[in-house]
Amino acid sequence: TSLKLVKHLMSVKSELLVYDISFQSDVTLQKENHKVRDVLMLVLYKFFGELYDKNVFIDVDNYYEFGYFDFDTVNVALYYVVENISKYVCPDSKIKVHLNKTNTKNAISFEMRSLHVDKTEEGLIFHKGYSGKAAKQISLSGEGLGIYQAKRLLEMNDAKIDFVAGEERFFIDSRYYSDNVINVELPLSQGH
Repeated sequence: TSLKLVKHLMSVKSELLVYDISFQSDVTLQKENHKVRDVLMLVLYKFFGELYDKNVFIDVDNYYEFGYFDFDTVNVALYYVVENISKYVCPDSKIKVHLNKTNTKNAISFEMRSLHVDKTEEGLIFHKGYSGKAAKQISLSGEGLGIYQAKRLLEMNDAKIDFVAGEERFFIDSRYYSDNVINVELPLSQGH
């Protein structure tokens, strides 16, 4: 379908951008004000087909605030985040995306039932080459680069990401899931 083609092209663009950034000593970002929800929705649309196939409903808050960041690198970072979410989310579930503004940041919070991650792995999943224990056990682990790259790209924009593992485990279709949260913080707009 055309959504799969767009997703594939976005994946190629992501890989090329990360490759370019990896081999440049001083990267110049084009930071501007962007509507946070619009940038997020551009990424989410690419995964609607996969989420639909898993019978996963996604609910995104309305939000009209701007953030100050480089569009390309944040777009790629969010792509990696949502790609991981779509890979590990529990079928027949819901993803709630909260968007809000504080005095210091734009906050995006992805709340979902997804593959269980041990509390001891919360920080490790951002390390290059790391794949979670549960993902390895069911042969769903990747190369451990997506979330690592997402964190790296976000940090280039003075943004942050963290993962909060749910403690309670639910056994569904021969896998353990938990109510996990991924938090992304983007800088507030400048002069807007």
